[in-house]
Amino acid sequence: MNLEIVALENKTIEMKAVRENGLLIREIQYHLARIGLDCNGEATWGIATQIAYNRFLDDYGVRSEEFTPQIAQTLLNAPTVTRLLL
Repeated sequence: MNLEIVALENKTIEMKAVRENGLLIREIQYHLARIGLDCNGEATWGIATQIAYNRFLDDYGVRSEEFTPQIAQTLLNAPTVTRLLL
């Protein structure tokens, strides 16, 4: 299962199941990092990922106790943040 399937097939997933799915975690972490929210990127749902995910929900005005198609679509469509190295 990946973000596109969640978004396109209108699947809502309990967060417990998300936290146990390494492939889905890795994809969520990739998109969180892409939009400038640092997380551990180790395919585990640790504190860094939880903080980044909560910030994403707050920044984009999305709130749910479950991982919804709306959250998946918002994460997929969020603009990439470009960082300048000085």
